[in-house]
Amino acid sequence: MRKKIGKLMMILGIGIILIPIIGSVYTYYESKKRYEAYLRDLQQNNMPPGIIGNTDEQQEVIQPETENSEDAKGQTYNKEEGEIIGRIKIPKIKVDLLLIEGVSKKTLELGAGHMKGTAFPGNIGNCAIAGHRNYTFGQIFNRLNEVELEDEIILEVEEKSYLYKVKDIILVRPEEVSILEQSQDKKEVTLITCHPVYRATHRLIVKGELVE
Repeated sequence: MRKKIGKLMMILGIGIILIPIIGSVYTYYESKKRYEAYLRDLQQNNMPPGIIGNTDEQQEVIQPETENSEDAKGQTYNKEEGEIIGRIKIPKIKVDLLLIEGVSKKTLELGAGHMKGTAFPGNIGNCAIAGHRNYTFGQIFNRLNEVELEDEIILEVEEKSYLYKVKDIILVRPEEVSILEQSQDKKEVTLITCHPVYRATHRLIVKGELVE
């Protein structure tokens, strides 16, 4: 009897260990498949990429969308919820993710989400990007706390690449919406994720400015 219980506990332990690994592998291959399709669409007369499903379900732990989308200077994009925009890369922590419009649950399972109502990458204003920080859907923004001042954040959109340097790292309460305020003269990016992992009592904010 004890041997059976021991084997059962071992199997359960292995299962617990494998869950995050399986989630990470799933995220990697799903993101790769989506991005390859995105690149093919760009090559074929710039046809719009596919839309990711379940766009009506918003991630509860992320700040709400702003309502002043027309206030950000230079913001002329017209992307739909769930549409792939490009990629976000953070070399310091080996992040290389799909950048997708919106912050629906499905979107944040597959990559990082560009928050509607904020500036588009490369434009004047504040480009806000949210990402998970847990072990259910792979790494995503898990290591964002390791980022330091002057580290690079790269946003790749279509055939353009925008390099931002980290200028500020702060912790805020979930209800603090001032981090989404739109600059009238700077080109900024704001990365948002939960802190700490699992408890999510605060938001870890990493802000960068475009290098021109």
